Amino acid sequence: MYKLIIVAIFFCSSLYSQGESSSNIFSLEGLRITGGFAYSNVGGDYIKDQLDDIDGLKFKYVPGLSFGLEKDLPMEIIGGITYTKRGTKVVYKDADFDFKEESTNTASYLTLYIVKSFPVGGFEIFGGGEAGTFWKGKYKYKQSYAGESYSDTETYDREEWQDDLDGKLYDFGLIGGITFPINQQFAIQGSYYFGFLDVFEDEETRSRSFKVVVIYIIG
Repeated sequence: MYKLIIVAIFFCSSLYSQGESSSNIFSLEGLRITGGFAYSNVGGDYIKDQLDDIDGLKFKYVPGLSFGLEKDLPMEIIGGITYTKRGTKVVYKDADFDFKEESTNTASYLTLYIVKSFPVGGFEIFGGGEAGTFWKGKYKYKQSYAGESYSDTETYDREEWQDDLDGKLYDFGLIGGITFPINQQFAIQGSYYFGFLDVFEDEETRSRSFKVVVIYIIG
């Protein structure tokens, strides 16, 4: 965890230093603040098998905040760092027994990304890679049966995520999207993240995430 934070610090330093004026390592040229929402779920063979085997089971997207910094680099490259939430909501219903069960698992990640942008008319498309590390998580559970209900909420840190839940600490995948400028200071961006690494040990469950953010252009 601390290694990634150190890498992030150096990464942010490099973002500030890539302005047109190389003499000013804290140049704000091309620096932007991003903030919005991510809508996440999980995919993979394990999820497909569960859906095929269990009637009444659904995996739904869950919303979460996402915010960060990004910077223009040479050769139409953009680098960024974000704090973003990912997760899934599992819903199971059995109408015959008046039974319903919901569990929502959200995980916060600190991520770094590098993408290549391609201007097309009045907007930009981009694609590249994103790597992240687990920060903290929350688990919500709700059950109802024959008019009775039960709910519980738990939070967990990196150690509990890895040791108790068999969660993996690191993730990597591809990211792509499109950016629409509003004016000289604001833009709207939509993107999709396709994770390559399993979220949990011994289960092929990989992150999938749509993200919509507003971009504020500082320099």
